Amino acid sequence: MKDNPKITVVMSTFNRCEMLKESLQSILEQTYKDYELIVIDNGSTDGTRKFLEDVAAKDTRIVYIRNGKTKNYIYNLIRGCKMARGEYIARMDDDDISLPQRFEKQVEFLDHHPDIAVVGTFIRIFGDCGTCASWINNAKPEFCALETFHQCPLCHPTVMMRKSFFEEKNLGYNPEALYAEDITLWIDIILAGGKIANIPEELLKYRWWHARISSDKDLIPRQMEALHKAREKMWRLFFPSSMAKKLSRLNPTYPRLHPIDTEYCNALWQVAEKNSNLFPRETVQEYLTHMGVKSNRMHICFAGDDRIAEKMCVAMTSIVRHARIFDIIDFFVIENDISTENKEKIKKLEKNNVTVEFIRVDVKSFERYTHAGSGCPHVPLQTYFRYFIPRLKPEYEKVLYLDCDIVVRKSLCGLWETELGDNYAAVVQEFFRYVGEGMKIKLSKVFNAGVLLLNNRKCVEDNMTKILLDNNDKLIDKTVYGDQDVLNYTFNNRVVWIAPVYNAQIDLWRPGTCTTKPLYNENDMWFARHDPVIVHFNSPNKPWDVDGYDELKKFQPFTDLYFENLKLSPYGQDYRKNISKCGLALQFKLKIKYYRYKILSKVTFGKRRKHYKEKRRFYKERIRAVRLFERD
Repeated sequence: MKDNPKITVVMSTFNRCEMLKESLQSILEQTYKDYELIVIDNGSTDGTRKFLEDVAAKDTRIVYIRNGKTKNYIYNLIRGCKMARGEYIARMDDDDISLPQRFEKQVEFLDHHPDIAVVGTFIRIFGDCGTCASWINNAKPEFCALETFHQCPLCHPTVMMRKSFFEEKNLGYNPEALYAEDITLWIDIILAGGKIANIPEELLKYRWWHARISSDKDLIPRQMEALHKAREKMWRLFFPSSMAKKLSRLNPTYPRLHPIDTEYCNALWQVAEKNSNLFPRETVQEYLTHMGVKSNRMHICFAGDDRIAEKMCVAMTSIVRHARIFDIIDFFVIENDISTENKEKIKKLEKNNVTVEFIRVDVKSFERYTHAGSGCPHVPLQTYFRYFIPRLKPEYEKVLYLDCDIVVRKSLCGLWETELGDNYAAVVQEFFRYVGEGMKIKLSKVFNAGVLLLNNRKCVEDNMTKILLDNNDKLIDKTVYGDQDVLNYTFNNRVVWIAPVYNAQIDLWRPGTCTTKPLYNENDMWFARHDPVIVHFNSPNKPWDVDGYDELKKFQPFTDLYFENLKLSPYGQDYRKNISKCGLALQFKLKIKYYRYKILSKVTFGKRRKHYKEKRRFYKERIRAVRLFERD
């Protein structure tokens, strides 16, 4: 082995012998051969030790180190980097696979770009990846620097780092940055005047599987908090701490790609204004354009009557609130009985980039086709109006249909930009576990029809309105879940299955009712529960009903979003009027329970007394929450 190899490869491993063999073999097959490989075994108990001892005995470039005690991941990286003798330090994980020319191309890049401290590559995700997509999509140093404000710009196991830069700037992995050691280091490099970049070529196969740290559902919350903290460091350079904290949490990081929202765009403009040397305005504008921030004209459909006009308006308000400044939104409402007063209120949402159109239909002309189904008696007749979208709006390429019992938390651009191909719609799985069991129409997969991104062009070509009406008539005695059954039967799996964040249904949170066979991996489900884009109150319990609110609040963490958006909607002027009855009824009901448990906590002892005290605290908090709803 040479005294000073060009590259030192640092790898940490623990109990992944079979994957390690593939990973290590991909290093041995590199076209660039001038390297040493330091493998730190974190005390594996499978066949890792014997395997590494054998390969190290055959190849002097491999340095095998075994920890006496199990250490954390960052400890191993710091140890490996300190031992490195190469001019460049390359990272590699024990479950990924480097393509043969990775090292050759990275060495060539660093040799020709002395101003770059770290270079990564694009990646190809494989394995149990569900709907996960690569989050690595920027190559230019300026774009990579801007990306640290909202996600990790480099994939850690792809990077090659210039050792001299770290020694000169006294930089390295932060031992306190567990779960965010990579983005923390990239930010430190940028703040020290260094540059990071990517080679815009897939040179590493990134394995996504159930047991890797970044997909472990128990570690995801800690990882997310660590990443928020790292990003906050960048925002603090330009904003007060409270604002920086808020901005750092706007956009979740990998592997879920979210559209860049309005507040984030505005904040980046301010960054450019406050430090045009570090982030020129032209660069920020170019970056946002590259990230897909463009004017999307979204055609969004609702259907209803006067009874749900207010709920529909609240849903629209939540969409407008989170629309990016580049979005144009055309709402159209298929209705049969919305009063002039309610129409005028809803039309108050109109502004330069928002329009509202009402299309009246004659219910009697197709009432014979409707059949609510025994499984969902709470579904109104108006839900069948969506059958007529292709016939009413044949000029639209796409239409996003939304039920009125939804609240939107983020920009809908990510959903709108979904490629539909030759499919009829983009959909999310139905999560109520008993739908598949109770349906008389047997289907292998069932989607929830409350959020449908329709391929309207395809639906018009195939005369989908007529087909749906014919099937509705044919299946009228077989449907249990109404028009949802008919839509599933008609589309016949010619759909694009999208991430559950776009239709986070009640059963994701309701104990014991969520499907046991989700189409999504743990990471997808975690984001749907903790950071959904669309919250769907698809059950008989609604947040605007006294009993419905009381039931939902027990397990649904986003129940209060309805009232938050109600207050900001055109119905906000009548806010007290709209919820005072609900609020007073709730307070009365909750106070009775509160005082009951207060008395019981005074006259009982032991575990029972502790139980009653917890109940008392719970209802006291509930009363406080209801009072908050009544504030102007």
